[in-house]
Amino acid sequence: MKIFLTNDDGYYSSGIQTLADLLATAGHEVRAVAPLEEHSGAGHSLSLHKTLRYRAVEFPHGVTAYALNGTPADCVKFGVMELFNGERFDLVISGINNVLNIGTDIVYSGTFNAAMEGTICGIPSIAVSTRSKDDDFLYPAEFIVKNLEHFIVPSLKDSTLNINIPYNKADKNKGVCITTLGEVRYSDAYRVVGEDADGGKEYLLYGNPVWEHPNEDSCDFIKTKEGYITITPILIHAADKKAMRQLSAKDIRP
Repeated sequence: MKIFLTNDDGYYSSGIQTLADLLATAGHEVRAVAPLEEHSGAGHSLSLHKTLRYRAVEFPHGVTAYALNGTPADCVKFGVMELFNGERFDLVISGINNVLNIGTDIVYSGTFNAAMEGTICGIPSIAVSTRSKDDDFLYPAEFIVKNLEHFIVPSLKDSTLNINIPYNKADKNKGVCITTLGEVRYSDAYRVVGEDADGGKEYLLYGNPVWEHPNEDSCDFIKTKEGYITITPILIHAADKKAMRQLSAKDIRP
């Protein structure tokens, strides 16, 4: 396969480097465009009023790779349309991220939204995340490389696969579940952490997951908590048909 790699942790991250290494070793043709700096929480933002610059960077096995001074979604869009214009990719993989991206967190996730940009570009795309406190991504990368053929299904023209591997060691994961998308809530709060030069307050956002928030047993939030690898197809055309019918019944006038 010809595979396009990106992430939101930066081109130097062990997650993307390990994945590039294993993919190239397995005989796949790999290209990579990743952010010059970390862009966690960037969502699907694009650099509309900022000039983009790139430079070649070193990757395992001589993989052609570039660092871009943009967002994760920029990396996919710019890479496909400009840097590798004319090349046909079989798959976009975003990751491997070093924390899970589950439930409604995907709205904020640079990892997931980079993959979704691949879907928008017409390429089957997956986002991959794990918990890796020790910077070890070997098992998650092995899992992806081993199952590549299984991930590419016809519905990927309309959806992006979100894959979460709760443990980065093989023997800790209980199995694999195909799941729905859960809902993640936080006990969010902004805290004052200092003052700027003009005496204005400086804030940081803090929060912890509210685990007791109701979720279906079959969702990614619950299944990763139970120790299962989750695979969740997310539609890019997300119109709510139930709400459409309800709105159509209203007398909405111009």
